[in-house]
Amino acid sequence: MTEQLKPCPFCGGKGSMSKDYCPDGGGAFHFIQCSKCRAKGAEFYATETCPIFYGQVRDAWNRRAALTVTPQEAAKVLLDHYGYDWPDDACDAISANQDGNTAYQLIMALRAISEDSQ
Repeated sequence: MTEQLKPCPFCGGKGSMSKDYCPDGGGAFHFIQCSKCRAKGAEFYATETCPIFYGQVRDAWNRRAALTVTPQEAAKVLLDHYGYDWPDDACDAISANQDGNTAYQLIMALRAISEDSQ
């Protein structure tokens, strides 16, 4: 059974295999790219491809680093560095996917801290 692509770690969108051809015509850089936010996974160069190669590209996209801080801790660091003046449209764009993903949790933590401080 072929392992499926995980949703985009940033927006939850669907990823698909893409490639950029090299100008020298010798091969291409293959990667997974999100159809929603256009985030890209690691690029792999090849002149010829096979199913094993596609598995490597997929596995790189599916790999996720473990969280080492909570969204609340990350929010505190961001606010300490950038301050409380975040435009609402920037927060809305980042939190557009409200299915419990980390970006949404981070924005909600930022808003909660901001509201508590005012």
